[in-house]
Amino acid sequence: MSVNIDPVIQGVESLEQAFDQVLQSIRHKKNLLVKLKEKAQADSASASSTAPSSAPLPQEAAALTRLQQLIQHELPDLRKSCHAELDQIIGCNYKIDLSPLFACGIDYVIRSFQPLSAQTLCSALDSFTERRQMHNFRLCLTVGAQLDGSVDGQSALLKAVWTMNFAGVRLLADAGAGLEVKSARPVWGVAGRTALHLACCKRSPEIANFLISRGANVKAEDSKKYTPLHIAASEGLTDVIVSLLSHGADVNAKSTPGDTALHRASYKGQRGAAELLLDRGAHVDERGTWDRTPLHGTLAPCGRQLADHSDVAQLLISRGADVNARVSNGVTVLQHAAAWGSADVAEVVVSAGADLHLTDDTGATALHHAVRRTSQMNRYAVDQQKKNRIVRMLVSNGINTHVRNNSGRTALDLARQYLLQDSEICSFLGIFPHHSSSSSSDDDDVEEVEGGGEEEEEEEDAGDDDNDEDD
Repeated sequence: MSVNIDPVIQGVESLEQAFDQVLQSIRHKKNLLVKLKEKAQADSASASSTAPSSAPLPQEAAALTRLQQLIQHELPDLRKSCHAELDQIIGCNYKIDLSPLFACGIDYVIRSFQPLSAQTLCSALDSFTERRQMHNFRLCLTVGAQLDGSVDGQSALLKAVWTMNFAGVRLLADAGAGLEVKSARPVWGVAGRTALHLACCKRSPEIANFLISRGANVKAEDSKKYTPLHIAASEGLTDVIVSLLSHGADVNAKSTPGDTALHRASYKGQRGAAELLLDRGAHVDERGTWDRTPLHGTLAPCGRQLADHSDVAQLLISRGADVNARVSNGVTVLQHAAAWGSADVAEVVVSAGADLHLTDDTGATALHHAVRRTSQMNRYAVDQQKKNRIVRMLVSNGINTHVRNNSGRTALDLARQYLLQDSEICSFLGIFPHHSSSSSSDDDDVEEVEGGGEEEEEEEDAGDDDNDEDD
């Protein structure tokens, strides 16, 4: 009758044999070395009357030093690693039945003292998340741990949400972890975020809706007064948006910079989210950062990315958005689009009746903005071909090419300042009769588009995910 040998025992025996072979090899080489040394000493003694030198050769000394360093530095780590893994295997075979103790309620008494630290709980959570070892994590929750203690600025629940460990989130919520505990460290550049904020940041409708069902505060604000709705809109989480609004979230809540959820959806080109927010009462012309409306947001540089969300622009206009809305320095949507090369949005607003002849506070038209090429635009890699396209579109729609700004300069004057003389724009505008400005100033006399490139981007860890978390 054959006996089945446990595969784990077989594996450990194989490991033991491997170490034995290494040890035997070392002994064999040592014995060989002893014989060679003894023979060399005998030969040297017979050939000379003086005692042979026992000093090692330089090559021998160097090799011996390397071996000693190897044993000194590598062997302890190897021994520690082997013991840790063997202890893990042994631990899996110890069966301790604690059910009689728990049955009599002693676990409630122990748990009330919270004997385990937040660090221990988070370490057990890490093992659960990375290696699916749930037993120790469950035991920590059963025995009692500091559920809301902070480790590296996060509670265990925040950590579970950030690592997308839904089972861990559920167990922590069942154990009574605080749903409103806020992160002490920035997540995508913003501190003070709750588990619900983080679930939206991680684009996890499953976790977000679970937290909402457990009573998480849908109006919670982080350090910049962004709510979960702002983030859900930015990430296009329409299912979560429905759930948040159904549980009382304010569709027009504003962050410290002044943006609503509709602004956030517009910045990120989330048409589905924008439409849902409008259906639920979002103000289409609400003023936000830099006094921008959501329509400005469809073309405003967001974080490190340019924007040209014509589908969202069309939606906003169909819901009554003002195509001639201005920011605080008088720059219109069309001028903003012209400056940043957002050709698709520019064409949409012109088709919707935007006034080509409006000027900003510096007297600049959309054409003045279209010909500018600043260092900031270079950093954002604004597409010059799209700006060229905007120039031609404006001219074909009848914009006055001879308008002078408050410094007396035409669009061609600015084009010659910012672009090469033989550039496409200079050549194109040069075909129109033109009297050059007497001004010789090289100063930038078209005011910088407000908010250009300054929009707070939540996806930068902040945590620049993660998304800076940080992110």
